[in-house]
Amino acid sequence: MTLILDEKGTSPAIMIKTNGIGDDVVFLEDCTISIDDFLDATIYVLTNTDLRDKDPRLEFIERVRDAKKIKEYNDGGKRLSV
Repeated sequence: MTLILDEKGTSPAIMIKTNGIGDDVVFLEDCTISIDDFLDATIYVLTNTDLRDKDPRLEFIERVRDAKKIKEYNDGGKRLSV
């Protein structure tokens, strides 16, 4: 599955994609980054500036906190659902 970021202020549009079982990488357009670097970038965005009224980071944290393991796309695995 691919996610295109183009409706909430992203310009130009960016394609984000993961590549199935065992690949610990995230594809951001022409860049390939490790899952660890992607998660480090997420932590940086969450913690680098003061919160503001109706900050979307707070909703993001709640959605991640409520994530559940559910049936896999592929045999023998699990995935997260928010």
